[in-house]
Amino acid sequence: MKNKEYYGVPYLIRYNSVISDDETRVQSRFLDSVMKQAPNTLLLDFCCGTGRHMPHLSEVGFFVVGADINKESISLAKKALRKNTRVSFLNADLSKTQIPCMFGGAYSLYTSIGTASKKINRTMFSNLLNAIVPDGVAVIDTINPGLPYQKYQKEKFAVFQGKKYEIQHSPCQMI
Repeated sequence: MKNKEYYGVPYLIRYNSVISDDETRVQSRFLDSVMKQAPNTLLLDFCCGTGRHMPHLSEVGFFVVGADINKESISLAKKALRKNTRVSFLNADLSKTQIPCMFGGAYSLYTSIGTASKKINRTMFSNLLNAIVPDGVAVIDTINPGLPYQKYQKEKFAVFQGKKYEIQHSPCQMI
């Protein structure tokens, strides 16, 4: 099954039915606290889906670009955030699209990285990291932590494609 088919309307229905508004609020506050360390206020919501974290982050002062393969997701996000001037969207297959290196921070939550093949996961991981400026911040949450960054799980720093990254591990939990 191709990415565009998998992440279509049936996926949206499944995905939106398991994520509560409370969980979104907790995650948005967490992202806000972490992204304040970013060297600029431009953030990339990598595989943004319906953009559920974008309203809070834009309200607290960030400019957020949401990127996703799913046109329906982008359409719903645009509709919900149509009056918000601090958000924009890119419809693209992020396993094949390199994003320009200009973001102070990027985040990818829930099922975006770690559910595809090892090759696609590695490419998406690389594309996300390459979109971040030096000293930028990345938050990557996955339901499959073994791919593609298994070798980094006990490290404090990592070098990936010639760039050095600080790694902070924290368990997934609701506060």
